Amino acid sequence: MFDIEEITNKWGELGFLEQLSEQLKPIVALKYELTANCLIDNDDYMGNTMLQHVIFPIIYRIHKQRKTISNVETFIRQVHVFFVNNREARQDLSAFSNIDVEAEMCALFVEQYKSENTIEPIKWINKHKFVKKEKPNNEEVWEPVPEPTDDVVITWWGKLKTFFS
Repeated sequence: MFDIEEITNKWGELGFLEQLSEQLKPIVALKYELTANCLIDNDDYMGNTMLQHVIFPIIYRIHKQRKTISNVETFIRQVHVFFVNNREARQDLSAFSNIDVEAEMCALFVEQYKSENTIEPIKWINKHKFVKKEKPNNEEVWEPVPEPTDDVVITWWGKLKTFFS
């Protein structure tokens, strides 16, 4: 069905296999090929430009970290759901010109990725967001969201603060 040498040469000529060990190149090239076929065959994913931009760098990083992708379709759905579930975090981060949102989201996905497991959304609290509080006499008051208390949120908040220091 697939000629691994031909597929490896094709993806290598495109530059997608640079800095990978010779042992990983055929594996990653095959995953790229299967992913490309899956994306082309499923129009519902093709409308998602973010997914098109990040899927191949994510595959590269996963294999570079010696993790594996067993089922390409399940993997694509995981990436898609991760980016949909973290839409608000992406929007908040995109407000800052010094952050490459796609690269950061790719890194966060790969950091959490375990084959076949669902990845939870990032617990992200923007320090500048406000919540609506109801006061007596039907008065609306907008108050800042308190600093995060959840350990996961604190970890992410601490990492993100380094960008603004």
